[in-house]
Amino acid sequence: MKNIKTLLLLISFFMCSTLITSCSNDTPNISEEVDKIKLELIEQKKDLNGMVYTLKLINNSSQVIKQNNVYLSYPIKTSNGSRSNVFKVEAGSATLS
Repeated sequence: MKNIKTLLLLISFFMCSTLITSCSNDTPNISEEVDKIKLELIEQKKDLNGMVYTLKLINNSSQVIKQNNVYLSYPIKTSNGSRSNVFKVEAGSATLS
């Protein structure tokens, strides 16, 4: 009988420990963190291959950006208004500093 009480006490302890640790909310609100990341246009020039843009990625969030793949999308102006752009903008020589 003593072993059963001890076993029940241990199970109760582990369940309470799990409940307490799983209810803690230490994760940051990602939507607030994303708003702290800015993309700034530094330079725009024509090249033989098309347009060349120099961008600056400013990270004022508390998160570390490990891989800086940046995808841009913008509409194409037409005589009737605009349409979506089906092309992917490729970044070259992207560095983190």
